[in-house]
Amino acid sequence: MKKYLSRILIVTCVLALCVGSALGEIKESEVEDRVYDLIEQHTEYRREQLQTLQYVWIKDGEYWAMSTLLVDRPENIDGVFNVNIDSDGDLVGKIGLPQETTVLVQISTEMIDCLREADGYLRLAEWNEKWSARSGEYSLDDMHPFNRGMIGLGFTKPAPGSIPYEEAFKQAHAYLAQQTGWDESITELFEIILSGYYTPKGIGIPVYNFFFDWIYSDESTETLRDYFGEPYPVSISVMVNALDGSLVEPPVIDFRPAQFSYTHFFVRTDEFLEAVRNNAL
Repeated sequence: MKKYLSRILIVTCVLALCVGSALGEIKESEVEDRVYDLIEQHTEYRREQLQTLQYVWIKDGEYWAMSTLLVDRPENIDGVFNVNIDSDGDLVGKIGLPQETTVLVQISTEMIDCLREADGYLRLAEWNEKWSARSGEYSLDDMHPFNRGMIGLGFTKPAPGSIPYEEAFKQAHAYLAQQTGWDESITELFEIILSGYYTPKGIGIPVYNFFFDWIYSDESTETLRDYFGEPYPVSISVMVNALDGSLVEPPVIDFRPAQFSYTHFFVRTDEFLEAVRNNAL
């Protein structure tokens, strides 16, 4: 997918090959310290400049794989270090150093930074303002369709006269539980992934759009399957009128297996709306 994400998640992609701890000399509790020692020995960076992202034991290769992030970095540098050490704590291969990114990658990663954040709607507004002002630095034709659609929506911070975000979120959560066939216990199985304040095409009024996704676990899967049968809902957006807190339209739902990303719930093409409404509960 995107270069930045693939580097950050390089160890995540092999979780299926991992086990909880190594059988060699170095203990799991010592891995972070050893990796930071190696980074300090082989690079100009110090531990206090870095933040651990993840480390796992790679069973097939019999080594620890750890990724860490340079916290204070230029926006055109991804800041990711990837380090592998064997069970004795010795470096395997070379340290993967931070790499330069393109403007298009920056746009993508900064939008992703808005996900799962309490102030995501504010971050999204800042993202839109920043990259709209710098439109001369990139071509929309070269941009991923998801990003191109999002940057054209005009996200802003809530305008005067709008209800507070916290009130709108409370309303959205209540509307979830009020759907036919839903209740509070089902609503609790979903978490907010992204929210945004904007005026969608065809709506004509400012809204808060909230995108929720299911909290994946064996237990939640079993609960949703028992409650709804197959297919069961996994993604849902709730659009709240930013002026009076009313529900703008019935919640838009995607079912397992999910067909759409979170961006579809904001860009809302005609094809997307037709597909999800044909699958309405």
